[in-house]
Amino acid sequence: MRKWMPTLVLVLIFAAGVVYASSHNFFRESAPAPQKLVAVGRDAVTGIRIDKTGSEPVELVMQNGKWVMKLPQTYPLNSYAVDNWLNALEAATAGDVIEGQPKDPAKYGIGGGNGWNITVTDSDGNAHKLAVGSTLPAGGSSYVQLESGAVISVAQDSLSGLLLSVTEFTDTTPFEWDKDHLSSLEWEGASSSWVLKRGESGSDWKLNGKKVKEEDVSSLSDKLINIATSEQLRSTSELKNESHRFTLTVTLNDDKAPKVYQGWTTPDQTDTVWIIPPDSNWAYAVSAANVEEIEQTAKSIKPAEPESGSDSGQ
Repeated sequence: MRKWMPTLVLVLIFAAGVVYASSHNFFRESAPAPQKLVAVGRDAVTGIRIDKTGSEPVELVMQNGKWVMKLPQTYPLNSYAVDNWLNALEAATAGDVIEGQPKDPAKYGIGGGNGWNITVTDSDGNAHKLAVGSTLPAGGSSYVQLESGAVISVAQDSLSGLLLSVTEFTDTTPFEWDKDHLSSLEWEGASSSWVLKRGESGSDWKLNGKKVKEEDVSSLSDKLINIATSEQLRSTSELKNESHRFTLTVTLNDDKAPKVYQGWTTPDQTDTVWIIPPDSNWAYAVSAANVEEIEQTAKSIKPAEPESGSDSGQ
């Protein structure tokens, strides 16, 4: 028995090693990294086109290092939407191959004027095309044809960030400024006027010459900046017989010229105010109620209470 002891010890050590290695996945092949849906890095993308049945095509191009909208109109672009779209493209992965050489893509809801079509152009001028079809019977994924080739499944979570409309790419907020650099707001309206100015100390504010709380100033500024349109923008040349509703002059402490925003109403849409930002050819439709709320917010701001211990009797 003693002569077998060394061999038995080695066997036990080997068995223990196998168990240890197995428990730590030493013998298991690592899973391959998911294949990207489009093999183009976000920094190499220079063109995006999205076509959807029954909707206007959306086309974005990179010009002089900046994204601009080319179709359906040269609307002002929401840079955050473009950035999120590129992130979604970078993260999108291909699923299972459904059919390698499909003879009839229409059975997957692809082609024949159905679904979505995406074209991504890279810096070398190559066009990468995706056709999005129907939802798989099990749900959660859609059929996608790559470059008119294989039909694969792609998770709808990956696709949702890519299937955007023109409205989702358009900057829908007419007012824009850095609140920290705000020096003054001057409102000349059909029903009210007011002037809000930052004091010399930089931390105090006055509305029509009376000191007000900074939180009230922030609330008024935020209400203006957060106004957004839910309608398609109109060219300023399309506005006819308009009536002046307000002028908002915004001054920043950056030594640049003030920004002047104009608000107009038209006889055919009296409940809508068309806001035109400075140096813009586009008008934003907002509810007249939103404008009235701004005026009411300014009216409701009360003068700040004197600081405790100050001599208010003089």
